[in-house]
Amino acid sequence: MQPNKIVIHFKDGSVFKGNTNDFSPDKKNFHFIFSDGKIKEIDVEKLKAIFFVKDPKGDKDHVYLYDDPIAGGGKKVAVDFADGETIIGYVLGYSAQRQGFFMMPADLSGNNERIYIVKSATTNINVLAEEEKRKHYRAKTVNPVSYVCIDQDANPLDQGMGTTLDISQGGLLMETKVPIKSQFILLTATDTEEELTRIKGKVVYCREVEPGLFHTGIRFIEANERIRKIVAGMIKAFLQTKAE
Repeated sequence: MQPNKIVIHFKDGSVFKGNTNDFSPDKKNFHFIFSDGKIKEIDVEKLKAIFFVKDPKGDKDHVYLYDDPIAGGGKKVAVDFADGETIIGYVLGYSAQRQGFFMMPADLSGNNERIYIVKSATTNINVLAEEEKRKHYRAKTVNPVSYVCIDQDANPLDQGMGTTLDISQGGLLMETKVPIKSQFILLTATDTEEELTRIKGKVVYCREVEPGLFHTGIRFIEANERIRKIVAGMIKAFLQTKAE
C-alpha cells in the first residue's frame, strides 16, 4: 500500500511534511514518517489539521478561492480555526462527539486533496448550504466603501476603496480592482444619518472575475444596532428603487 503524502499542522504552529501508513480517524495516535525515514508517533489532539496533499512541497503561489462545486461532496461548510484561518469545503459527515472529520476542500486546483480537521482546533463550523447562505435577505447595492485589511491582531496591512454589490445582515459582496489577501477586514460605511461606522468582517473568499476585477465575499463577525441600521437602510433603498 502506498503511503499517504501529508502535511501536518500543530496547534502551536509547527509544521511537518512527510508520509503516514496508519492514520485512522478512529485512533488518537498515528505514525509519521519523515523524509529521512525517521518515524514519530503523533498525538492527534496536538494537531490543528492533517493535509493529504498531491505534493509535500506545496505551491506557495497558489491562491485558494474555495469556490469549486464538488458533486456528491456533501454539505459545504466554512471552518474557522483558532489561529484565524478559514477553510471552505465539503463534508459528508460530522459529529460533535468525534475528535475530527474529513473535508474535501472546495478548490480542485489546489495542493490539498482532503483535510482531516481536528475539532478542538476550531472556533466555528458554519454550514454554507444554499438554504443557510440565504437565511438573510440579500439586496443588490452599488455603494462605495473604504476598507482596511488587518491581521488577526488588528494591525493594518493595506487599504483601498471598493464597491458593495450586494449586502445582507450576515455579510456583503465587494468589488475591487486589487485582490484582498488578508483574513480580516475593516469596512467604513455611512448610515442614514451620514455618520461613519466601522464594520469588522472575515474574508471568506476572493476571486478574479475578469482581468483586474475582483469579487470578495465578506462575513460580518460583529454586530450592533448601528451596523444593523446601515444594512437595513441599504436594503430599504434597494427595495424602493426596485419598486419604482
